[in-house]
Amino acid sequence: MMVAGHAKRGPAPELLAPAGSLEAFEAAVRAGADAVYVGAPACNARNLGRDLSLAEIAAMREHARNNRVRLYIAMNSLVREDELDNAFRLLAAWRELDVDGVIVQDLGLVRLARRHFPHLPLHASTLMGTHNSLGVRRLAALGFSRVVLARELTLEEIGRIAEQTDVELEVFVHGAMCFSYSGFCLLSSFYGGRSGLRGECVQPCRRQYRWRGGQRGYALSMRDLDGADAVEQLWRCGVRSLKIEGRMRPAAYVERVVAAYRLLLDHPGDGSARREAAALLARAGGRPTTSGFFFSPRPKEALLVKRSGNTGLFVGRVQRAGGGRCAVRLRQPVRLGDRLRLHRQASGDRQAFTVRHLETAGRRVRGARPGTVVWLTIAAEAGDELYKVAEAEDRRQRSSLDVALFRPLARRLAALPVSPGTGDGPMPPGDNKSRPAGQRLRWYVRSEIGGRPAGKGGRIVLLDRRSFSRLPSRPPQGVALALPPVIDEADIPWYHDICRRLTERGWRRWQIGQLGHLELFAGAGPLEFWSAATLNVLNSEAARLLAEQGVRHIEVAVETDRQNLAALVRRCPELSLGMTVRGFVPLAVSRLAVDRLPAQRIFSPKHEELAMVKRFGRLVVIAADRPLDLTGLVDELARLGLAFVVDDLLCRPAGRADGRRRGRSGRRQRGSTFNYLGRLR
Repeated sequence: MMVAGHAKRGPAPELLAPAGSLEAFEAAVRAGADAVYVGAPACNARNLGRDLSLAEIAAMREHARNNRVRLYIAMNSLVREDELDNAFRLLAAWRELDVDGVIVQDLGLVRLARRHFPHLPLHASTLMGTHNSLGVRRLAALGFSRVVLARELTLEEIGRIAEQTDVELEVFVHGAMCFSYSGFCLLSSFYGGRSGLRGECVQPCRRQYRWRGGQRGYALSMRDLDGADAVEQLWRCGVRSLKIEGRMRPAAYVERVVAAYRLLLDHPGDGSARREAAALLARAGGRPTTSGFFFSPRPKEALLVKRSGNTGLFVGRVQRAGGGRCAVRLRQPVRLGDRLRLHRQASGDRQAFTVRHLETAGRRVRGARPGTVVWLTIAAEAGDELYKVAEAEDRRQRSSLDVALFRPLARRLAALPVSPGTGDGPMPPGDNKSRPAGQRLRWYVRSEIGGRPAGKGGRIVLLDRRSFSRLPSRPPQGVALALPPVIDEADIPWYHDICRRLTERGWRRWQIGQLGHLELFAGAGPLEFWSAATLNVLNSEAARLLAEQGVRHIEVAVETDRQNLAALVRRCPELSLGMTVRGFVPLAVSRLAVDRLPAQRIFSPKHEELAMVKRFGRLVVIAADRPLDLTGLVDELARLGLAFVVDDLLCRPAGRADGRRRGRSGRRQRGSTFNYLGRLR
């Protein structure tokens, strides 16, 4: 397969490894990683793991230098308004430590870094959802030196993007995959207030679901990515960095996976090296794997529907249970000291434990081979599944780094000042203006073409191939066109042409779903831009960056809460800010062809949470079945200082003009306030 004209290999790409602990960091360096990325304390997309301390990161920096390994900091969660000062201190710390790059998602962090730390290398996180050359060009213009592409791209698309940019490109080649495009998933946030975009994801996509017809399975659970077969083609594409996911994985996993990809890069085309790498990956202990989207935009084998999405090696199913013990026929060897995880089929709960007692044929043993029926000491039920997540010898690894040497440096870094008055910190608060009580908000209705008539402020119509043919030759008053947040690389020429033709016909009002959309309007003259909620604005610095990019009306992230919204608006009263107040919230956007979930089919995971599936062109959208409804709070939103609100009809169930379903009693379904009345975590 020839990929986008790239026939020759240039310099070998960087092998980039994850580390969530000192032991994993040293294992990555030992196995041959060229670079390692670690999470910023309390500000990374794996916040459910243990935070590394500044002293530990300083020790890693020293060890990396001594081994000629680069160190990157993943500071890639969204930032609340009250977290900006701490984020600024962390950026200052990375400058002092002279790290090799900072991986960010939040547009507010981009603005802070570029204004106050211009020499700090920025890498655009995959959570920015960059999936085409438009996004890469815009991020390059913002000062990013590297862009981490979305996992959903094919080799052909990656090659086309690489041909059009000089910015370094980074691609995930191994590890966990999400059902949704990164940066578009709100499942965890909607069903519990724990945002996946803030590192708090509780993985509702790994739960067992039921849908009509009595079917049941892990409908949204993805296999792990194994890109070993794509390494040489990615190399020929000009990809600068091959990234391994897994900052929450144990050191043994990191060491085996890094060693496998080191073999592939050091011995391209060598069949013996390929077999040795495959053996290492098989022992690593991840989920069953797929080649992801590299070879197909809609891989049929990507979902793990019939088995739970547990990490680890599948040990077996419980055959008999009672008295706090269970019997299992082993598919993997098990020894005393191994760490196993029990997955309870009835509830979906998981319980990890260390093997302290192992019995077979009525006698205690230290270990047992595959095929043996063993008894384990843990309460379970027949049908429950067991996975091995760590072997006994792997768990004995200890770090050799002397962190105590770096504690004085860490204390100095933690005490770095934030002084807005000197121009060396975040923007100072605004003048606390708010709109006069009783001033009416502008209402906008967002829909497909032919939907509900415009609201009191206007209408926002989704632009795609189907709607284009139905647009009037001249724009009706108060109507804006919305670009979809996902535009495939192959569709860019069509959007370029259509946007040019429509602007020439007088369409001057546009809503962008990604920053890269602004590239479609270069040289188009004065236009009025809105930003959609998919740009994930949670703080005033992010809002100001969009304003500086020419966006006039800025929609705040739909997952925000009341406290954060009030603080955000108070910091930038001069901006036109708004948010969606009603509609069926899109919780996940996927490129997969999910044939098992027909459009508009309702299905229920654990705790009877409901969702519905809708297709938009080639995309599948998982939308909340319970509608967002903040319409009873619009007076409060006006007093806070919002300028507009949006009634979003794009994902409403078919046949419901008011966008609401009805329960068994026939009454209208009660709406959700999402996180607004609680606290977003």
